[in-house]
Amino acid sequence: MSRLSRSRVAVTTGLTLGTATLGLALAPAALAADPLPAPVAPASVVAGASFTVNGTACPTLDEAYPAFAVVLTDEALETDDLVIGESDANGAWSVTLSFPTGTPAGAHQIGAVCSQVYGTEGTEYPFITTTVTAPATTPTPAPSTDTNDTGTDTGTDTATPATPAKGAIKGASANTAGIAPTSTSVPASAVVPGKEITKILKGFQPFEVVTLVMHSTPTVLGTFTADANGVVTATYTIPAGTTEADHTFVYDGNKGSYFQETVHVGTGTTTASSSNLAYTGASVAVPLALGGALVIAGSGALLVSRRRTGATQA
Repeated sequence: MSRLSRSRVAVTTGLTLGTATLGLALAPAALAADPLPAPVAPASVVAGASFTVNGTACPTLDEAYPAFAVVLTDEALETDDLVIGESDANGAWSVTLSFPTGTPAGAHQIGAVCSQVYGTEGTEYPFITTTVTAPATTPTPAPSTDTNDTGTDTGTDTATPATPAKGAIKGASANTAGIAPTSTSVPASAVVPGKEITKILKGFQPFEVVTLVMHSTPTVLGTFTADANGVVTATYTIPAGTTEADHTFVYDGNKGSYFQETVHVGTGTTTASSSNLAYTGASVAVPLALGGALVIAGSGALLVSRRRTGATQA
């Protein structure tokens, strides 16, 4: 089992110092924190499947500087795959994680840091452990046999209905009740060829394998596995050369779930409008965004450092 070590404060000295310097200019000093309660995650997860980690006691100390939780697994050693969750008014947060497909089965650790105030490296949560299991294999179905075929064409054979191709458009009326998007990483105006998008949808069957297909020319954008709560995190890129138009996106699950939606793909050449600026908040939040990015990176450096040290000592 890989371990997240507590033995080092930071390894990326320049990054950490940069965070502290900017933080002192933008925000008040950090308050002393009581020991944090351990986050909560499923006792067992499937490699490659998304799951949810929840935490508390990370309240915002100043309305101008929202608190964040920085979370990662012990298998993100090479990718530094940090996940950020913003705390609500009560200090609660929730993030979606996954262990990569191929993660060794067994006990693995998850680490988290609460970044409450700029100029600090964050307050560490106790590490938690979950058991990773390999995905279940789907048996290959035996070839079907046409019992009506006698070898002689008499014209009386009953035709077998064709099975719709995976990701075929069935119509919005075929959408499975309860499936709906909960968040997306980009506004609708920013969906353009070459853009990576992460969309989270709820309502699928637990551990259902979902294929995402873009129409009108069927193009598979990816295959994703729902977590134990039926939540699918789909990260995909709009292919280069996609025409500017409304396209139908189909989420087709292997357990019968189905969802389609219409997405407008633009060209990416339109000059930013006032509505786009309102979405990004660029006119009023540049210092906040810059400071937030650095403090998150500083907390991430802390966790990555501890994790790497533990892996070296193992």
